[in-house]
Amino acid sequence: PHLSAPIQHIDDDNLSRVIVGFNVFGHDVGARVAKAPEHSRQFLRQVKLYRTTLGAPKGNGGGSNGGMDLSQIRNNKGLTKLLVLAKRERVKAQLRHDQKQLTCNIWNHLLRHSASGENRHLCVGDIVEKFGIPSTESGWPTPVDAHVHLHNMLKQQNSTEDGGKFHDVDGIGGLCGAHYKIVLVNDLEPSTRGKLIAASTAVSITRSDNDTFPE
Repeated sequence: PHLSAPIQHIDDDNLSRVIVGFNVFGHDVGARVAKAPEHSRQFLRQVKLYRTTLGAPKGNGGGSNGGMDLSQIRNNKGLTKLLVLAKRERVKAQLRHDQKQLTCNIWNHLLRHSASGENRHLCVGDIVEKFGIPSTESGWPTPVDAHVHLHNMLKQQNSTEDGGKFHDVDGIGGLCGAHYKIVLVNDLEPSTRGKLIAASTAVSITRSDNDTFPE
């Protein structure tokens, strides 16, 4: 429910106008509404799911029992497909969230190590060992997942607009607002094309020469 107030006055100067409406929600429900904004694909999918459940037979003999059992869901192909798609979207969204968090965790680890002044470079294997611990909920990331993720972070330095740089807003590396990039110190086992970067490869971070950073 939302307010739709009548327009009180518009100057008649023959100019074209676009009238925009805003749906505003309080903090009590805003975060939940943001997951499926009105008229979005997620919202329409939820509406369709709700209507499908309303149209399903209820209870024995057609009576209402306030819910659905597993056999009714299996016999409703439309509902089954929606549930599968919803589950798939949740899994994808969780994976994107976990990947973003892993990137942030790796960068923070590299920045703290650099700021500590420790006279030793981290190697790929160190990072994989620290972060390749599967979550009990999702089972991600395994050591292989962490290895692949770090490998892709290194590849981004030559394939993305920002060059895979990290904006250290909080000054974890010692300087607030600095931009950093990951560099390979050595590669004792040079990987061939199509293979992961070797676990023995030492990595470090360096200040980026380019002060510009896409927001």
